Amino acid sequence: MRPGCALWRFLPVSVSAAVLPLVPPGLNPGDQYRLIFVTSSTRDAASTDIKDYDNFVTAAANGVGSFLQPFGGLWSAVASTATVSAVSHIGGPLSQLPIYRIDGSFVADNIADLFDGQLEVPISRDQFGGSPEGPVWTGTEADGSSSVGQSLGDALGLIGSSNSTDFQWVASDIAFTGVPFHLYGISGALSVPSAVPEPSTISLTVAAGLLAFLKRRSFRQ
Repeated sequence: MRPGCALWRFLPVSVSAAVLPLVPPGLNPGDQYRLIFVTSSTRDAASTDIKDYDNFVTAAANGVGSFLQPFGGLWSAVASTATVSAVSHIGGPLSQLPIYRIDGSFVADNIADLFDGQLEVPISRDQFGGSPEGPVWTGTEADGSSSVGQSLGDALGLIGSSNSTDFQWVASDIAFTGVPFHLYGISGALSVPSAVPEPSTISLTVAAGLLAFLKRRSFRQ
C-alpha cells in the first residue's frame, strides 16, 4: 500500500483553463485514479432508489465553491439499497483504480482494498476540504454488500463513521433512516492531464520573444 500524502500538485487541463483540477502526487500524465469524499450536507435515507443518493453526492461535488467542481461529471454514492450493493455500484471496470481523498491522501489501492477492513486514512474530507461531524449513511456491510434489512430505504439503516479507518468507516451503527446524515461520494475514472510548462518557463519564453521583437524593430528603424 502507498503511504498517505497531504500534498497536491496542480496541473491545468489546458493553458486557458480557469480552474486547475487537483491531481494526487506520484502520478504521471495519463494515469487514472478516483477521488472519494464525504458530503458537507446531509439528507435522510428513506429512498429505495440508489439514483437519489447518486444525485445528492453529484450535486455536492459540483456545487458552488466545491474543490471538486472542475472535474464535473457524475459521482456515485458509496451506499447500498436492498437491490444494489455498494461494492457493485462503485466497482465494475473501475475496480482496480487507486482511490484518493480530496486533500491528496491515499485511501486504498482499489475497490477490494476499500472494503478489506482497513483504510490508509479516514474518508473525513468534504468537497470544501473541511471535516464534517456526524454519521454517514451507507446501508452497507464491511465487505461492501447490502445490509439485509438495514440498507438505505429500510426503516433502519447502517451508518458509518468518517473518522474511522477500520470497518467502522462503513458499518459502525444503525439508525432510523428518516434522520439526515452525510453520504460518501466517489468519482468515476479521472486522468492525470498532460504536463504543461511551469509558469516561470512560460514567463521566460514570453520575455525572450518580446526581446527578439524589440531588436528586430530597432534594426528596421
